[in-house]
Amino acid sequence: SCMHFITADLEMLGVEEFADSQVTLRLRIKTLPIKQWEVAREFRRRVKNRFDELGIEIPFPHRTVYWGTGAENDWFKELVKTSGQHANNG
Repeated sequence: SCMHFITADLEMLGVEEFADSQVTLRLRIKTLPIKQWEVAREFRRRVKNRFDELGIEIPFPHRTVYWGTGAENDWFKELVKTSGQHANNG
């Protein structure tokens, strides 16, 4: 636990931003010198675990790639086929 590195109560300043794939919170945790990164990692881990317990999902962007159809993709199909052959031949 990192609790012994924290020197004052956490100050929750509020929600900084709502974005497509994140919610940014502004807070302050005062720590012993050089311990801020360890405390920050532990804080994020605990937030993530609590979100998981509550069923809160962290959004992330999705991208769908369409390769099209027809002859314009023959080069890709051939690349995949030959790459697989090389991988199997070791």
